Amino acid sequence: MHLTVLPQDWTSSVYIFYNDVAFILQHETNKAPNFLDDIMLLGPKTQYKKPGSTYEVIPENPNIRCFIWEHAVDLN
Repeated sequence: MHLTVLPQDWTSSVYIFYNDVAFILQHETNKAPNFLDDIMLLGPKTQYKKPGSTYEVIPENPNIRCFIWEHAVDLN
């Protein structure tokens, strides 16, 4: 299988690709089901930027920015 990019702005390109993969892997789906992660979800409108080019972080982990955390929660 050749790794490539789906055509952008084509109606149903993800659905067509999924069906192609399902056909190619039809004998293997009992061992490993097909999974296609294609979801469009807009993130927060703000990045919680603080003065000095830093970003607000979550209190539980200072390495995770608030806007990234909110987006992950939205995806879940």
